Amino acid sequence: MKKTFGQLTSARAGKPVHYFQDKLEALLFEEGKGLLNDPMNNTDSSDNTKLLTASFYSALTIARNSKPHTIMESTVMPIMIDAVREILGEDAALKISKMPHSNNTVHRRIQEMSTDVKKQLKLSVGESPFFALQFDESVDVSGAAQLLCYVKYVGEEEIKERMLFCLALSGRTTGECLFQAMMDKVQFF
Repeated sequence: MKKTFGQLTSARAGKPVHYFQDKLEALLFEEGKGLLNDPMNNTDSSDNTKLLTASFYSALTIARNSKPHTIMESTVMPIMIDAVREILGEDAALKISKMPHSNNTVHRRIQEMSTDVKKQLKLSVGESPFFALQFDESVDVSGAAQLLCYVKYVGEEEIKERMLFCLALSGRTTGECLFQAMMDKVQFF
C-alpha cells in the first residue's frame, strides 16, 4: 500500500501550494460547500467573501477582454501584490495574495458565470407570458457560416432582447439545415 501511495503522490510532489488549494476548492465546490465554507482557510468569512468576489471580477475582466486565463497567475497577481504592498503595506499584500488566481480557477469562474447567465435567461424567459425567437445566418470574416439566435421576451417592466446562442455551421446552409441546427440547439434550453 505504501508503494501505491508513493506512486500516486510522486507525480504531485513538486507542485506549488496553489495547485493543491485549487484542487481543494474544486472538490468543495462540487460538494456544494465552496470556498466560503472551507475549514482549511484561516481568514474570516468577510475576507473570504471579498476574495471570492474579487476572483470573480478578475475572471470576468479576463473573459471580457479575451485574454488567456494564465494572465492572472503570471502577470496580474504579481502586479497587484506589489502595488498593494507598496500602497497599503505587507498585511494587505498578504490578504490579496490569498485570492484564488490560477489558470484552472479563472477557467472555472468563467464557466460558473456562463452557467449562471444561462440559468437566469432560462428563468426569465420561462416566467414571461410571451417570447419570440429570431434567427439570422451570418458569415464571419473567415467565411465561416454562423447561426445567431436572439430571444425577445416580456421582462418585469419592458420587452427584453438577449442573444440566446451563436452556433458555427459546417457544411450546407440551406433553410432545412438551418432549421435542423436550430432545433438541435434549442432543445437544450
